[in-house]
Amino acid sequence: MLNKVTNALGNHGLTIVYVLIGAAVFIGVSIYVYLYYIKPQFDKTFVENKEFITEGSETSSSLVQEKGATFVLLKTTWCPYCKNLLKKGVKSDDSGVWVQITSGQNNMTGKKTKSGHTIQFYEIDGDDKDAVESFEKQYNVKVDGYPTIYLIKDDQIIEFDAKPTVESIKNFVESTLGGIMPEEDE
Repeated sequence: MLNKVTNALGNHGLTIVYVLIGAAVFIGVSIYVYLYYIKPQFDKTFVENKEFITEGSETSSSLVQEKGATFVLLKTTWCPYCKNLLKKGVKSDDSGVWVQITSGQNNMTGKKTKSGHTIQFYEIDGDDKDAVESFEKQYNVKVDGYPTIYLIKDDQIIEFDAKPTVESIKNFVESTLGGIMPEEDE
């Protein structure tokens, strides 16, 4: 059969057959790559950001006490950024940001805010898959990397989306909670 095709097409018949076979293989491989590698990238399901959770829903928080504002740090032991946040220095200024705001000279634990909330801090070990999945399910969020910091207040969950520094966290408290109430002298 191949001889009949090559005779009918002349001297370049065999070349044309090879080109057609090559084109068919190329088209087949292209379709395969599109269906199994490219198309799934476009078929991502949309996950709605439930930043405002309705009151009384099944996602009501066990982390947040009444009129509390809880900062939740999702961290791991292997992440260098997490290690930097949690390092304990000789001086308070040498410590990581999370240590400074939870127990150092910039301690915000238990402070009242102008919006009437009491600031609390909580850590979740990112290596504990069950704890992370439970948090994600409870607050309808997706943890994409470490460290991740969320603020949970009233029925809202707000992701802290900046480089964690003492100043940036104070600004975040100012913008979301009205800032920290000045301490009264006794």
